[in-house]
Amino acid sequence: MKQEELDIKSTGARNDYILSLTTANAHRERYHKSDLPEIIQLLEADIYDKVKHYYSRYMETELEKGRSEAELYENLFNKNHRTSRSINYQLFGVAYPSLTEHVTYALENCPGDTIDKITTSEHDGGYSLNYEARQNASKLNQAVKTINAFEKRTESCQYHRAKGLTREPNDTGGPDLETKIVELQIAISNAQTDKAKAEARLDRLREGGIAVDEYIDAFVVERRRQQEVAERQRALDAQNAQAEDAPANDDQDEDNFDLRERTSQPPPGRPAKPPRPQSVKNVSR
Repeated sequence: MKQEELDIKSTGARNDYILSLTTANAHRERYHKSDLPEIIQLLEADIYDKVKHYYSRYMETELEKGRSEAELYENLFNKNHRTSRSINYQLFGVAYPSLTEHVTYALENCPGDTIDKITTSEHDGGYSLNYEARQNASKLNQAVKTINAFEKRTESCQYHRAKGLTREPNDTGGPDLETKIVELQIAISNAQTDKAKAEARLDRLREGGIAVDEYIDAFVVERRRQQEVAERQRALDAQNAQAEDAPANDDQDEDNFDLRERTSQPPPGRPAKPPRPQSVKNVSR
């Protein structure tokens, strides 16, 4: 009985350890592939593009001024054009190795333990791992919904900014568009990090034989159903809005018709004027 309890604790501890390492590695992978280049570009403050443009213009001017120094400046000009952002990123890594060192956490088993993947506990029938799979599928679904929604809102803010607006029309008391776009971009980046970590944990669980795809597919179907319901609701709202505008137009047409009838009737005691014959030009028109 005590051996079974030790086996349960050992299996649970190993699974938690593997998932923690997977999460940390996914976060590090996301940092080096996405966050770090963005940090470098932010620290540059557009200096890279401005300096490159300046040197390009400067070299072109010097080439035009004198052919005697053409060979020297052509060499510098070619070197400047061979410079790329990837080379600049590598040089940044050489200058600051602590920021660019890609550390991957490896599994370190206990002595005598040779298992290196997720395993189902014999005592709970895989309930805990299925619960973990369902939770991570939910996180993945939420991250995807957040990314899609915030990307659409970012496009909307950019559209309003191009039209000369300073704030969102439906959020006049909120921040300005520039601040809102930055906030949305940060939220999208955080959601992408959550998405990468959830996908890494689900891959680990899939290696252990957990049917994670069933939970993912269920959330995908539910998300599509919600989108269809939202689209139908928007179409219904548009139809209702058109239906509300139609009676007002009909009432206005009836009022105009009654006004024409009253103005066309002659006053009492005065004969009505005969209709004016139409010319051939008016008839043809």
